[in-house]
Amino acid sequence: MEYMAMAGWKTGDMLDGIEGIMMLAAASGEDLATTSDIVTDALTAFGLTAADSAHFADILAAASSNANTNVSMMGETFKYCAPVAGALGYSAEDVAAAIGLMANSGIKGSQAGTALRTMMTKLQGELTLTGSAFGEVTIQTTNADGSMRELSDILADLRVYFGQMTESEAAAAAEALVGKNAMSGLLAVVNAAPADIDKLTAAISNCDGTSQQMADTMQDNLAGQLTILKSQLEELAISFGEMLIPIIRDVVSHIQSFVDKLNSMDEGIRKTVITIAAIVAAIGPVLIFVGKIITAVGTIMTIVPKVTAAIKAVKVAVAALNTTLLANPI
Repeated sequence: MEYMAMAGWKTGDMLDGIEGIMMLAAASGEDLATTSDIVTDALTAFGLTAADSAHFADILAAASSNANTNVSMMGETFKYCAPVAGALGYSAEDVAAAIGLMANSGIKGSQAGTALRTMMTKLQGELTLTGSAFGEVTIQTTNADGSMRELSDILADLRVYFGQMTESEAAAAAEALVGKNAMSGLLAVVNAAPADIDKLTAAISNCDGTSQQMADTMQDNLAGQLTILKSQLEELAISFGEMLIPIIRDVVSHIQSFVDKLNSMDEGIRKTVITIAAIVAAIGPVLIFVGKIITAVGTIMTIVPKVTAAIKAVKVAVAALNTTLLANPI
C-alpha cells in the first residue's frame, strides 16, 4: 500500500487494485510489496488506472508462465520500456508478448528493457527494408490519423520480410533499423518460431483469470495452507489489537502527559528529584537488610512463648523435687 500511495493511488484505488496484485504475488511467488511496485509503476506508465490492475496482473501471469521469464524480470524490463510504450500508445499485451519472445532467446531484465526501448524509439515513420528476395519495401508504422499502429502489427510485417532475408541481410537490416545495441532484441522477436509466437499471443489474449488460476494452484499444498493459516492468525491478532488500541492509547497519553510535566520542571526541582532518587537508591539496600532482621526477630518471637512454657514446666518440676528432697533441696 505504501508503493500504491507513492504512485498516487488513493484509498479507493488501493481497494480496487489490491486483489489483482495479491493474486499475482501468490501466482508468481514474488514478494507482495515488490509485485505492488511492479504493477503500479507499469500501470502509470501505460496510462492505465487501478481498476486495470487485475487485468494487467493476468497479462504478467500469462506471459511469465508461457515464456522463459518471471514476474520479477518482466517488472525490470517494464521499468525501462513501459514509459516509451505508453507514450506511443502501445498496448501492455503487445509489449508483454515482445518481452516474452526476447526472454525465450535469453534477453531478459534490464537488457531486454533497454533493447525494447530503443526498438520502439527507432521503429517510427517509414521503415525501409531491402533484400535479394523482394527488392526494397517500405513498412508504415503510423495510421492515417497519425497514431501509431499496434506494435504486434509492425512486428508481424517485419517478420514477413526478415523471413525472406539471408542471415547477413537480416543482421544488416536489424542494425540499420535499431542500432548495434538493440539489434539482438529485434532479431529475437522477428525470428521467433511461429509456434512460440502463437502460444504466447494466445495466452496473453485470453489471460483474464490466469493469475487467479495460478494462485489457486500455488496455494494448493501444505506451504500454501500454512500461509493461509498465518494470514488467519494475523487477522485474529488484528481484531484483538483493534479492541486494545483505545486502552493503550489512553495509557500512552497519560505517560506522555507525565513526561511533559517532567520536561517542564525548572532546574532546581530537577536537582531535588535527582537527590531524592539517590537517597532512595541508597535506602534500598538498607531496607532489604532491615527487612531480613525483622524477619529474623519475628521468627525469634514465635519461639519465645515456647521457651517460656518450657521454663515454667521446669520450675514446676524443680518445686516438686524440692518438696520431695527436703533434706537436700535443689
